[in-house]
Amino acid sequence: VAIDIGGEGRHAGAFNVNPSRVTTTTGAPGRPIPNHVPFDGKCLPFGDQSVDVIHLENAPIRPETIAEIKRVLRPGGDVRLVGPADVSEALHKQIAEALGG
Repeated sequence: VAIDIGGEGRHAGAFNVNPSRVTTTTGAPGRPIPNHVPFDGKCLPFGDQSVDVIHLENAPIRPETIAEIKRVLRPGGDVRLVGPADVSEALHKQIAEALGG
């Protein structure tokens, strides 16, 4: 299982966790988001250790989001983070520390 927190359909086959039903940045704005899951990163509707890959690109990363990533990511799973350089390093470090390295 792959999820994209804040996703709008960039990663084929991923579940796109997004409170909005339509795109705002990917492709033409206003398109329905494929594989839409109407939640945000603070509350992921997935079972404990059930997700293989988590994509998070330019989406808000709050303490609740980090806790949810830790909860749903299976052991050995991948977290793929992309964000503005001025904030990415500190947030990536926080997630790495929460996941144990």
